[in-house]
Amino acid sequence: MEINRMKLKGIARIGVLSALLSSSIAMAANNLYVLPEMKSVGVASDDEQALLFLGMDRNGDMKGVCFALEKQAGSIIPVADINATVDNKQFMLVGIRPDHADETKELVCSLGSKADEYLIALTKSARSNVVFNFNGETRRYSFDTVSFSKFASGDKATIQQARDNYKNEIRAPTTQSKSKAGKSKSQPEANHYAAKSDEEAHQLSELKINDTWKSLSSDIR
Repeated sequence: MEINRMKLKGIARIGVLSALLSSSIAMAANNLYVLPEMKSVGVASDDEQALLFLGMDRNGDMKGVCFALEKQAGSIIPVADINATVDNKQFMLVGIRPDHADETKELVCSLGSKADEYLIALTKSARSNVVFNFNGETRRYSFDTVSFSKFASGDKATIQQARDNYKNEIRAPTTQSKSKAGKSKSQPEANHYAAKSDEEAHQLSELKINDTWKSLSSDIR
């Protein structure tokens, strides 16, 4: 019952996200970023090679936690083990690797009660260390979650700073679109691409997650 109360309290605090996204303003404060195309908010890792964000469905309802990694893993297995630590408490999560638009980056999402407990811990923490195991290939990232905690509690200064940063074209590091020459796309070009493809990419990713989940054994689930 305590976990359920904490979960409801955490979700209620983060409920401010839907109202903010409806204004079509993406935000970033310090290492905090909101991703309007995913209806989500998250924080970048210390090395800016990973992004931790809320797993939201197309209606803006929270479904779990996701990670976007700058470099794609070599494993072809559609799941990954995730060992996340918050304030010395460990969370062992199973991550699903859905297909998505960018084949150079990695996307891992974790659903279910363990992901909910991890998310609740994040809303009250200052740091989280995360280790991914892609069938023997490991990745380690450290996330400063202070800004995320402030956002989850509805801190007005954090939200305002986020809006100001976005107006200055600050974007989440792992979502920067790049051309074949390695240069960042212009913002109008990137926005046009996102507007045309995000919905389709989201639908395909959701289908892949569902198909992958159904194919897992009961033990892995």
